[in-house]
This record gives sequence, C-alpha cells and structure tokens, in this order.
Amino acid sequence: MSLSTIKKLFVSLVAFIMLLATLACGGKVYVVTSVPPPNEIVVDGVAEEWQGALSFIEDEELFVGFMNDQTYLYVCLKSGDERSPARLMRQGLTVWFDPAGGNKKVLGIKYPIGGPPGGWNSQRMMDQPDDTQETRPRRLPAELEILRSDSEFPATMTLEQAKKEGLEVKASVTTGSFMYELRIPLAISEGRTVAVGAQPNGVVGILFETGKLDMSRMGGRPPGGMGGARGGMGGPPGRMSGGRAGMMPDIPEPIKIRARIQLVPAEKAGPSLLLNLT
Repeated sequence: MSLSTIKKLFVSLVAFIMLLATLACGGKVYVVTSVPPPNEIVVDGVAEEWQGALSFIEDEELFVGFMNDQTYLYVCLKSGDERSPARLMRQGLTVWFDPAGGNKKVLGIKYPIGGPPGGWNSQRMMDQPDDTQETRPRRLPAELEILRSDSEFPATMTLEQAKKEGLEVKASVTTGSFMYELRIPLAISEGRTVAVGAQPNGVVGILFETGKLDMSRMGGRPPGGMGGARGGMGGPPGRMSGGRAGMMPDIPEPIKIRARIQLVPAEKAGPSLLLNLT
C-alpha cells in the first residue's frame, strides 16, 4: 500500500471519528480556518472589512466569519434572513469559547442581552409581525454580560469598560438586517482578564447561541387576551404556533451554531474559509 493511500485512509478515519463525535453531541460542527485580517478591523457593526470572508450557514440563514492576528480573535455574524434582527434582539446572543477546541462553555460574551428592545410596548411587539417590527428604531444596549458557565450568575460590564480590557463588541440593526462584530483578546494578560485563553495556531471551539424567549420579561397578558384563541374573552385572536389555537404566540427555536476554528499565524493573510462540516 502506497504512502499516499495510507494518508488518505488516515484522513478519512479522522473525519469519520469526528463525525461520530459530532453526532453523539447531537449537532453539526463547522470546521473553519481563521486568518489575520488583511486590513485593520474596526469594530463598528459594518461589514465592509468582511467582504468575501463570510461563510453562509444555510440552516439558520446566517453568515459567520473569523479572523485573527497575534493578539485578537475577530468574530462576525450577519443575518441573511429578514426575520433575524427581531429574533436576535428578543432572544439575545451569546458567543461561547472553548480554548481547547471542544464544546465546553468556558467563556461566554452575551450581547445583545435580549428581551423587549428599549421603548417598545411588550404586548404590541408580540402581536405584530416581524416585518413590522423590523421597521421600528432599535436602541441597542450599552452593557454586555460575561458568563463563565451556564450555572454561574453572569457579570455585567458596560461597553466602555469592556473596551478598556481589549474586548469590543458592536451590533447594528437596520430594516431586515443584523450585523454583529466582536473583538476579543486571545491570551489573558495584565489588564485583560476576559480572553479566549488560546494562542495563534491553536484550535478554538465556538458556539453561537440565542436564548429562549422569557415570557415573564415580556410583561402583560398573552396575545389575544384571556384564552388567546378565536372566540376567547378579551380581544382579537393572537398568532398561534403552528396555526392552531393556544395560549402562546409563535416563538422561534433558539439558534445554535457550533464551529471549530483553526487559528493561524499573523503572517498568513487571507479570508476565513469554511472547510467542511463534521
């Protein structure tokens, strides 16, 4: 058997083992290369620097991209679905990092935090369709949350405080569009306690996750009044999940996108590339 044949068999075996591990975890893992940005990345919620560097996640209709230099990891998420902005603002977005390249929730950055956007009437937000909500002005939060696990209480930090530690996040919401950028230090150092804990050439596990919509934070009664269904007491019918009568409105499932990011040295420039799906 030739050496090239042995190498091909080895690569196939590794891919098969990764696939089994992924299926055992109950989800897909996107394997992605991260590269140093060809130009300076300004975290402003604008996709200009990310042209040609985003990969499309068809299941969620979202674009994701990753770049890194010797100091920072840059993350970008952009909606490709007109329903995404309202969905992400309501449910909140957490980006989890595992410096060992696995699926552990070691460090999470939550922004936006979620819940009804400032200045909105909770009842009207649930009663009206997403395309109507998209045209309403957004007041993005000035705080983010730092999570060390699912069980621990999160620490709150203002965006200005985070920026002093090298952590910077920005989201922009326009009609039918959501754009998210994150810059996070790779290594923990003096004055930078919020960091991935990885080095260039390492592998980092990342999870994009939205929360379940907390109805207790929405306030007020369920849409449609008492009973919620046609013919119930207290007002017109609400929008029901699956088109059937019930108490709850149509609430989307949480987003979960897992990726395994191969970091590379700063001297190797180029766009991030989706290699394969395990």
